[in-house]
Amino acid sequence: MWTDARDSRVIPESLYHLYRETNYLSPSGIAGWETESGKVVSGYFSRVVRSLAECVIESSNLNNDMLMLLSETYTPLKRARGESWDRDAPRKFRSAFRLWLIDVTGALDSLAEITGILLPGAVKDLGVGHGASGPLLKWASSESQTAQGVIDPITHYAETLRVGLHAHVTLEPRHDWLRLVRIYRNKLTHFGHQAFVNFGLQGPDSEVYYFLPREWPFNPEKYMTLATPLSTEDAAMSVRRHLTESLVSVDTATFLQESSRRLGALLETALGHLLATYRHIHILRVGEIASQIQKTTNVMFEDFSASG
Repeated sequence: MWTDARDSRVIPESLYHLYRETNYLSPSGIAGWETESGKVVSGYFSRVVRSLAECVIESSNLNNDMLMLLSETYTPLKRARGESWDRDAPRKFRSAFRLWLIDVTGALDSLAEITGILLPGAVKDLGVGHGASGPLLKWASSESQTAQGVIDPITHYAETLRVGLHAHVTLEPRHDWLRLVRIYRNKLTHFGHQAFVNFGLQGPDSEVYYFLPREWPFNPEKYMTLATPLSTEDAAMSVRRHLTESLVSVDTATFLQESSRRLGALLETALGHLLATYRHIHILRVGEIASQIQKTTNVMFEDFSASG
């Protein structure tokens, strides 16, 4: 899996090097196996790194699948031209899009866990075991604060990481693709993909292009009216205004491809800095990290024996 993903450039080069630097994610290359804390950290770190790789690989495969499904979706033009389509393509696309969102945000959450292990305590509100990238992204978007006096290694490497990530996460609200992806992930996890609308519009070349709403919830019904119909010119202007206000300015295919490219660039930058951190200071505070991981452990189910 690792060599195939590296050779096809699906995973960042720095992720593959991290895999190699840790002796292929063996305990001896992470935090050891001699103590309970070492076992906890080694096992958890290995799973998180593998999880990150799998999220990136699967999101890449889903990206390709979704582009194909968009091309196979029914349009009136295909019927008029006698072309074929897949009647299940829209449902398959929605399902793939939902999983793609989980994978993209899963890669970011895994990155946050790796950061928490290699730079313990450096990022405000970032604890290990929570799988939450919010604190990492918020920290990366903040401005630099010059440290006074002697700087410890963790602080030094944390600041180089923050500077490297800053350009990837600091964007104007209208261009914040990360925020849109995270909102869609949260909402479609709660509601299911039927709550999602992929809006099709005919382009000047007569082909149909699809666009994501840039607001949640997206309620096109609010633009409908039973009032006196507008003139053709006024109606066209009204529709254009509503679509401009409601939809992402690039089509869905472009959004998917550009998001994947930006995710790859973000991960390459972050993992490059984290790889340098690992090479120079390895994993510090193993006992503290193990304690954080174990504190987040919850057992909520045992069996069905007491159920009716």
